[in-house]
Amino acid sequence: MPYTILMPIFARDVLHGGPSALGFLMGGSGVGALAGALYLASRRGVLGLGKMVPIGAGILGLGLIGFAFSRNLALSLLLATAMGFGQMVQLAVSNTLLQTIVDDDRRGRIMSFFAVAFIGVAPIGSI
Repeated sequence: MPYTILMPIFARDVLHGGPSALGFLMGGSGVGALAGALYLASRRGVLGLGKMVPIGAGILGLGLIGFAFSRNLALSLLLATAMGFGQMVQLAVSNTLLQTIVDDDRRGRIMSFFAVAFIGVAPIGSI
């Protein structure tokens, strides 16, 4: 999430683009997230999903590192797409695994802790 907060600065100051460059970058991130969601929806079951959490986080992290060093709009667009994909896969798989593993009578509590952790930590990461 923090990269979206800094995206306007990267579009203007680093990539020397305007509002259209920002729109392309944010759109690329959305396309990647949609691709990640479609990938996860195409899976038959939850078997093997545990491996996807670090893979999604790795794709997001590597994309973010590459994006930070990129000075080319086309490369940045490709990396923003990878970041959207990685972020969607990591978050959706984490949520799915939590809801699948936890007993029915404790699911609401666990999901509230997950939501508080996600919403509570996001502002710290944005700093």
